[in-house]
Amino acid sequence: MKKYPILCSLVLLLSAGSCGNDFDYSTQEVNLLEVSSRMVTFSTEGSSQELEVSSDVEWTVSKSEDSAWLTISQKPECLVLTATANDAILERETILLVEAGERKMEIKVKQKGVKPSFTASKETMPFVWGG
Repeated sequence: MKKYPILCSLVLLLSAGSCGNDFDYSTQEVNLLEVSSRMVTFSTEGSSQELEVSSDVEWTVSKSEDSAWLTISQKPECLVLTATANDAILERETILLVEAGERKMEIKVKQKGVKPSFTASKETMPFVWGG
C-alpha cells in the first residue's frame, strides 16, 4: 500500500517538470561568427595575411585610428590584413573589431620592431673624458 503514494508523487513531479516552458526558441536570432585566428603577428618587414571569416549574416570590421600602418581589405569570406614595414624599435599593436549582427569578436594584431644594433669598427674613436 505504501508504494502507491510514492508512485503517484513521482508521476506528479515528472509531469509538473515538463510544463510551463512557453519560451519559443525558434524566434531567437543567433548570429554565427567565426574567425580563423584571434591573434596575428607580423614581422618587422611587413607583409599580408588572410583570415577566414564565417558568418550567417553580413559582417564588418573596424580598427582604431592610430593604426595607419595596417590596411584592411574585406572579401566575402576573407579578411586581408597588410602591415607596412616597422622601422621603429618598439613593437606596435592594434585591436580589430569584427561584428556580425549581435556577435562581436576582437582580433589582436602585433608587429615586431627592429632589433637595436650597434656597430663598432677597429678604428680608434676618441672619447673626451670630462672631470
